[in-house]
Amino acid sequence: MKRIPQVLSLLAGLAMACPGAGAVPWRFNPPELEDVTLGAPGEDAGFNIRATLDGGYVVAGCMSVPGFGRQMALYKLRPDLSLDPGFGREGRWIFGGRGDDQAVDVIELPGASGGSAGYLVAGYTKQPDGDFAGRQSHGAIDIVLVRLSADGALDPGFGEGGVRLYGGSGDDEVLVHLDNFSEPGDRIAAVPQGFIIAAMTRSKDGDLAGIRGIGTQVSRDLMIFMVDHRGEYHSGFGERGILRLGSTPVARADPREPNDFVFSMKPAPAGDFIAAGYHLGSGLTLADGTAISQGNTGEPLLAEGESRQKHQMDGWVLRFDEHGRLKSSWGDRGLAFVGGTRQEKIYDVAVAPDGGCFVTGRTASWDQQFSRAQPGVDDFDMVLVKLRADGRLDEGFGAKGCVYFGGAAGDQGLRVAADGDRVFWLGQSASIPTELSGHMSAGHFRQVILLQLSAKGVTEAAWNLGGLGEEKVGGMTIDRAGRVVITGYRDTSVVVEQEEKEGRGRDMFVMRLTVSDPARKGSGGTRR
Repeated sequence: MKRIPQVLSLLAGLAMACPGAGAVPWRFNPPELEDVTLGAPGEDAGFNIRATLDGGYVVAGCMSVPGFGRQMALYKLRPDLSLDPGFGREGRWIFGGRGDDQAVDVIELPGASGGSAGYLVAGYTKQPDGDFAGRQSHGAIDIVLVRLSADGALDPGFGEGGVRLYGGSGDDEVLVHLDNFSEPGDRIAAVPQGFIIAAMTRSKDGDLAGIRGIGTQVSRDLMIFMVDHRGEYHSGFGERGILRLGSTPVARADPREPNDFVFSMKPAPAGDFIAAGYHLGSGLTLADGTAISQGNTGEPLLAEGESRQKHQMDGWVLRFDEHGRLKSSWGDRGLAFVGGTRQEKIYDVAVAPDGGCFVTGRTASWDQQFSRAQPGVDDFDMVLVKLRADGRLDEGFGAKGCVYFGGAAGDQGLRVAADGDRVFWLGQSASIPTELSGHMSAGHFRQVILLQLSAKGVTEAAWNLGGLGEEKVGGMTIDRAGRVVITGYRDTSVVVEQEEKEGRGRDMFVMRLTVSDPARKGSGGTRR
């Protein structure tokens, strides 16, 4: 067996920059944590989770099927977190061909009587054969929307027998990173006219023919589109139902292809919606000029030992009206850059009760918006940023609008949710808090981190959740009882007795944490 480095070196003391965090006791797998593993031989992963009208949950993800690769998968859970046998095949719906197919997000559709009318699933396919056979495809990778009934059957009134593929001859995706199943977010939002979906495109033909393209031939442009309840493009949105935005290359000695990603979007007041992601480029090309990306254009020379890959990206937040037009009165002509002169990735956005918004991701910067103590070279920390209702930085939140969390290893914020006067901030971390270093074995490599903050960014409670190996976060929801419910995948083959061993692969997990009394101390957990 190949020996792997001791993980104890990753458990160094945690340098936290959360206001008030020093007085907050860390808790590791408390008794009120429920933790369910759902797996089969191969791979299972959860990318997003939503609470359902019956008190249960629905999870979008993937499942490996021998001979077919990764398949789109939907898991329906009952209120007790067990699989619902009345949905699909023993609680699971599986769909795909011989390539990689993944379900990235799902929303429940309410019925006229107050019950469920089924689900809308968004994802992509790399090889539209098998279950996709007979349906119109467009090219290399196609965006997929599927409409299901409440019991997991295809809805024949949507698309082609319940399924529709979107795009052109290039790559068109509702993306999740295939290598590590990361970069989650809410990709579907219901609006009065139908549904909006966040994706990306390299195509200039097919559905994208004649749509104004911004990027170069091989770059990815942001694509947000709207469909009606039959899956047809809604003509009152963008151009023929499609909104496309992109950026120009950064003017450097080593030019990079611009790529533009939206990873999460949420409905906002007055029929608007807010989208958040990151991009490579010098700025976004708008109808009235270019909105400059201060981070990428101001990138410094590399320090000794510093890697180029840590400097490529800036975060962004965009606000649109119901027709897909940027709100010129918000931020800088409808957008706000989030970053410094090193790498930022923004993964999620949540609308705040005061009309502003929270965005989260990771940062390696210590300048511009992120004026903080300089971390180690190429070190990533979780970051949470608050914008006001006008799109400007809310300097009354945290430290000049930002809250950071990080240690000696890699940390990134992945999801954020506003629940009344509480903010729940979810991430993953290999930097184990000092308070827990004596309670965790060296085999706990990458853990789920959950922080509860006040509306002003003061940390009120903090949890480190997980077991041996690593857990990677996909989705988070707050259910009707105020519990935090999380999905992702765990891999116990990463670290087993400090050796690299053959494991069963990645298994989907669902964690549910009751947080009504965060001050009560305890240890241990409930695993099923």
